[in-house]
Amino acid sequence: MSTASTEDSRAILDEVLTSLVAGILHMSPDRLDPTRSLKGYGMDSLMAMELVGTLRKELHCELPALEILHSDGSVRGIRDLLLPRLLATAHKTTAPHTPRHLPPARPARTDTRPADVVGHADHGSC
Repeated sequence: MSTASTEDSRAILDEVLTSLVAGILHMSPDRLDPTRSLKGYGMDSLMAMELVGTLRKELHCELPALEILHSDGSVRGIRDLLLPRLLATAHKTTAPHTPRHLPPARPARTDTRPADVVGHADHGSC
């Protein structure tokens, strides 16, 4: 999703969430209105917990059940909660890697001749 536009990301997430929710509700994804509350389809608290677990497993994203309850309870409402988190995660994982700890630099030797620097004079260890 990190390379998709925001609109494309919404559409992709709508499709994924519709498929996941339809699976939990044991219905065809094309019968699911993404703007309708999932309670209207019979989603109960156990199914909501299954959805939380599925989101964690499939999307690697934590979304507390309370946040789902505070949304409008539709696929689109859940999408609007998830999308910023997923995009933030995508940006973190695609950002250039910066090591947290670098070993200290070795001080430059001042008592060497040019031949010593390239390893011709002394065959000792680095």
